Amino acid sequence: MIKKLSALLILLSTSLHGLAAIHMSPRMGSSSYSGPLDTLILMIVGMGALYFYYKSFLKWIKRRTTGEKPERKLGLDDWGITLAGYVMVSIFACGPIFEILQSIGDYQLVRDTWYIVFIFCFGLLFFLRRT
Repeated sequence: MIKKLSALLILLSTSLHGLAAIHMSPRMGSSSYSGPLDTLILMIVGMGALYFYYKSFLKWIKRRTTGEKPERKLGLDDWGITLAGYVMVSIFACGPIFEILQSIGDYQLVRDTWYIVFIFCFGLLFFLRRT
């Protein structure tokens, strides 16, 4: 339980550090300003998605140690719903990562690397849940 809470606090503090750095300077290159409430909601939803990644990682470790297989997907509709869910969780998990990247670099860094971050998040989730 303490390991879970410490990992959650580390993720939360990292995300809040990015949030604080973003609102200390104005956003450049954006046609519409995203207020602090929008960013806070994005961070909360993103933290939920990152917590889902954390739980998936713990389940993956448990499956690896016991040698059990993941739940089978039966049809095309089952795979479609699963992949759509993975895409949504990956999009929300990218939010805090984008905020941190924007605090390190600038808006241009996020524009140049968004697809790499998304593909990494999606691939990681697919790997953790399906192997």
